[in-house]
Amino acid sequence: MSTQPTAYIRFSTTVPAVLVNQVDALVAAGEYASRSAAIAEALELALRRHMDRLIEAEAAKLVAAEEQREADEGMVDYGETVGREGTF
Repeated sequence: MSTQPTAYIRFSTTVPAVLVNQVDALVAAGEYASRSAAIAEALELALRRHMDRLIEAEAAKLVAAEEQREADEGMVDYGETVGREGTF
């Protein structure tokens, strides 16, 4: 786990006024400490959602029987390398 503090970068963007008003309302209600905090969380959620879609698309390509065969082969290789009891 990293012990370095998060680096922040300032950037500007143009968004519909209604969105800014909604963010300001959340900040005023104490849901977020600032506009920046609200927008940072929204960006993080959007990026996670995007990554989840990519992972789901890749997972849909998997063939369960083939994956199980490869996992079984890996377990055999593991057993031959470290023994039944393991050494870790």
